[in-house]
Amino acid sequence: MAQKKKPIIPEGPEPEVYKRERWRHASNFVKVLIIVILNVGLVGSAIDRQSRGFHLKMQQELLTAVFVLFCDLTILVPTILEADSVVVTDDKMTIKCLFFKKTLAWSDIIEFKSSGFVRVSTVRTRRGFFFLNKRTLPQYPQLEESIRKHLGTELKTV
Repeated sequence: MAQKKKPIIPEGPEPEVYKRERWRHASNFVKVLIIVILNVGLVGSAIDRQSRGFHLKMQQELLTAVFVLFCDLTILVPTILEADSVVVTDDKMTIKCLFFKKTLAWSDIIEFKSSGFVRVSTVRTRRGFFFLNKRTLPQYPQLEESIRKHLGTELKTV
């Protein structure tokens, strides 16, 4: 019988793990599914009506396109870029989002913004940005304190 390999445990302090509840993660998949169905349904409806010879009003189709774009930008993009879990170590921060995982060295982070009245904070890098939801990540104040400690920035109330 083959022996199981023992996991390699890194030297140094334990990484800090901040992970939200699974039902919140699952609800984001439902949000994405609904938005994708909305996109496909509205565009597919216009294509179907056009192929059947119905006259399409340009104003109505433009309004539909603006509505779909609005939903995509206000719901889909933040849902995809919102962190599901954050792992903080001495040399890096790993952010796991809905469909991907990104490991960032502390030197790659350009800016960390947190406001007292907005429910999300923003981690900005050279290649993009990520959202940290203050209400869904457990122990968010400790996470913010840890990020500020590693970045060497003071807490500023915006």
